[in-house]
Amino acid sequence: TFNYLNIGYLINDIFPGRIGDFVKSYFWAKKTKVSKSDALASVVVERLFDLTGMGLIFILALFTLDLPSYALKGGVILIALCIVGFAGLLFLAKNNQRLSLIRDKYIAKKTLSWILNKINKLSIYSAFLTDLKLTFSLFLLTVLVWFIYLFSGFLIIENLHPSQFSWHAAIVSLLFISIAFVIPSTPGNLGIYQYACIIAFGITGAGYSREEALVFSLISQIPVYFLSIILGFYSSYYEGFKIGKLKKYAENLETVES
Repeated sequence: TFNYLNIGYLINDIFPGRIGDFVKSYFWAKKTKVSKSDALASVVVERLFDLTGMGLIFILALFTLDLPSYALKGGVILIALCIVGFAGLLFLAKNNQRLSLIRDKYIAKKTLSWILNKINKLSIYSAFLTDLKLTFSLFLLTVLVWFIYLFSGFLIIENLHPSQFSWHAAIVSLLFISIAFVIPSTPGNLGIYQYACIIAFGITGAGYSREEALVFSLISQIPVYFLSIILGFYSSYYEGFKIGKLKKYAENLETVES
């Protein structure tokens, strides 16, 4: 699993559109001999936990800053997506058997059966959400990971421009950066990441310059970017994959059926 995560990050760093998320799931499915639908469903759940982390950061920003109207609207939409997403997955998980019966009922209708089959696979993969202890543990782990990101940003800002607004800048920059990472864009989010930091530092109203925002973005992104590339190439070599072949598989994922 570690190698496939590294390969996914490598693809995201080299090619646009975050296709690495699907590449890692596809090859993980091949290795573990599970359904491709199950693997792709894992991407959906993973993105949902990412949205949850973003929602928590938005709540922190809401209590610490006077956010502009567009940021407030975006945050409300984000939290609504988290609530609807988890509620939807929990509903699917609790109605798995019923969904299986509905799928079997319409098995003769090819298109509808295909859609129902994908929904059923997602419900199977989401079954862990019914285990409240496991779900709560994953939530705490998500909080811990995002706090580490937040604290790292705070340390960088404190060394660049110490002020009483360092935490504010760290919170808002992480919020905008995380949004930039979720949206499919440039390879490694280069450029988008820097733009998100400049906007975030400007919102704080603490007098941070564009140059300081740019330096922060480079310090926080570039080391991680090159580390993920190094680990990605190592894992690709270890698993016997070539980058060209990985890209080809990623482009053909839409045609792969379980």
